[in-house]
Amino acid sequence: ASSRTQGDLVTSKEATSVTLAKCLCLLLPVIDFSDLRIQTFLESHLASSNEKSVPALPGGLGPIQKELEEIAVKYVRLVNYNKMVFSPYYDGVLGDILKKEESHLTVQPDKV
Repeated sequence: ASSRTQGDLVTSKEATSVTLAKCLCLLLPVIDFSDLRIQTFLESHLASSNEKSVPALPGGLGPIQKELEEIAVKYVRLVNYNKMVFSPYYDGVLGDILKKEESHLTVQPDKV
């Protein structure tokens, strides 16, 4: 028979929650740092997609290199597909934005 009381179980759950929270606080900076390195790698891969060389993998990501390279290839394909399909739409939208910017930047003679 167990000699644990309801209070012991609550205390045990609270201790577990506190321990998990402390671990999470320790892991969050590592996760953020890894995320930043992964984003940098993907951006570098996209920027060098027209070149034959693959960008160097940032330190600490060696264990997931194969997966990152597979994701990077798919990412580049997706971005290029997006450009191909939506560039006419983007061209129109960007053209409208640039025209508005130009009209705000031109000096009107009666206001000088």
